Amino acid sequence: MKLVSVSIALVLTAVVPSTTFAQHVRASAATTSGTRDLVWSSAYMNCDIAPDVFCSGLDDRFRTPTTDSVITRIQIAVTNAPATNVIETCAYQMRNGAPTYPWVLAGYSEMFCWHATRFSGQADWSVDLDLSAHPVFVPARTTLTCGGLLYGTTLAGAQGAQMTCTMTLKAYKTGPRYRVLRFPYNDQATEPDGRVTESSYTSSSTLPLRVAALHLFQSWFGDNTDATLTSPCLEWQHAGAVVQRACFPDQVYSSSANYDSPLAFLPVDWTIPVADRVIATGQQSRTNTDAAFYAIVEVPSTIAVDGENVVRDYGNLDQAELTAWATQHLARLLHPYYCDWQTSCADETKLARFLALFPPAACLPTTTCDKKRGVR
Repeated sequence: MKLVSVSIALVLTAVVPSTTFAQHVRASAATTSGTRDLVWSSAYMNCDIAPDVFCSGLDDRFRTPTTDSVITRIQIAVTNAPATNVIETCAYQMRNGAPTYPWVLAGYSEMFCWHATRFSGQADWSVDLDLSAHPVFVPARTTLTCGGLLYGTTLAGAQGAQMTCTMTLKAYKTGPRYRVLRFPYNDQATEPDGRVTESSYTSSSTLPLRVAALHLFQSWFGDNTDATLTSPCLEWQHAGAVVQRACFPDQVYSSSANYDSPLAFLPVDWTIPVADRVIATGQQSRTNTDAAFYAIVEVPSTIAVDGENVVRDYGNLDQAELTAWATQHLARLLHPYYCDWQTSCADETKLARFLALFPPAACLPTTTCDKKRGVR
């Protein structure tokens, strides 16, 4: 996902619509205030940044529902892509209004990502993610969009490629709502010894972790070398000991076969006792790889329906541990956000901006964030 980071940083420098983007946006309802689904669909791809080696797509017609909603389906397709290429796509969220949250390929802004490598046959790719059993909460005035990337040794003919992203939302009234926790906290490649960079979330008295399902993104970075991701797992740990483990099959990359990172969720259905934690693990057979896990967790019904529900920490992250983690990984905080979009900066700036991605909910440090104490 490093290359995705670069592409989005480049595209975001131009906020005005670009004539190089072929776009079509449609909505089946003007707002989410009614009972009908809201369906947003866009098509876009830009191959002009580095012709024949690099194409990016980022929808610059951002969508911001005016009422509290839930995402029930995400559909992304890349068509007319040339063979021998890499396809990476993601769904994102951000907030300009209170509570604000920046657009970064890390933290809570990145909801889901997918990777595909194509060597032969039809290069098209698609995913149809059904979230109806675990609807992801979208507070009013939260902005949604998708991004995508094509890259490879040659993308001759890629100018005809198109990426289509469709999100289906329903107005939120009552019932379960879910959010996404990303592992690791930052978008970064594998550790030098091949381990997936480990991050954890702790079940708190405010937000006990009920993990419903898990999504896996695995990227081989276009490195045409056979490789394996072994034991990509989510672990439930108590005092450092593994209580349960939920694992995807080993991910195997061949230099001659098409590859897709998993398109379906791994069911988990864990209720983690307070003070226990979840951690994502895996072992890569080589470096120049990247894995990310996305846990879908339920927001307790006692927590007020509020804009903080998806972009704030409810006691699941110990700030001292988070600071230690970021300090250890300062050299890998490469996204331009960490230096306030400057070419370089002091480590103190990187650390402060990393910690700003995980702000505590306004109702903390009290032990409850229920509807009576909610900050709506």
